[in-house]
Amino acid sequence: MAQNCNYKYTRLILLVLAVLFVNIGGCSSTAPSRFFQLSPVLGPESSAVNQIDLLTVGITQVGIPDYLNRPQIATRIGPNEIRYDEFNRWAGPLKENIARVLLANLIRLLGTERVVMDTWLTRVPVDYQVWVEVIRFDAGPKGDVNLTAKWALYRQDDTKLLITKLFDRHEAATADGYEAVALAGSRAMAALSIEIADAIMAAP
Repeated sequence: MAQNCNYKYTRLILLVLAVLFVNIGGCSSTAPSRFFQLSPVLGPESSAVNQIDLLTVGITQVGIPDYLNRPQIATRIGPNEIRYDEFNRWAGPLKENIARVLLANLIRLLGTERVVMDTWLTRVPVDYQVWVEVIRFDAGPKGDVNLTAKWALYRQDDTKLLITKLFDRHEAATADGYEAVALAGSRAMAALSIEIADAIMAAP
């Protein structure tokens, strides 16, 4: 009888272990996380290089709302609901990614490398200051991207506000998936960069 009980007990333990191994195997087969970045969208260089070649532009401030200050890509499900994807993330802080893309785009669009970041920290003398405050930057259910941002351009010598505008852009995705979201976001950033570059080239 005792041997019978031990046999049953051993079988029960083996069964429990088998279930645990199956569960662990199932967890390990979960799709790995994917990481994405916004990228500069290269276009034709500015034809007004001589007008700004000796001027320095400083990107002084780039801000994002708290709901975007996290690695998961945000998808707006409805007017009052945001969903975060645990397996599709930004490859680094989104705020820094936006700032770097804006920097690269302005260098290309203005036709000069005299565009710098963090002028308050580096104390680089600049002729113009660019401030950008992102209000909304999220994907829709179909992968399209909405970018809303308020930006301002200042003249450095007298800190004169030259222009302030509200930029609002809906960029449709050209394919399915989060790679298409990153590409649509990059195109939206390019449109914002073009608007800012045009204002700089037209500034006194």
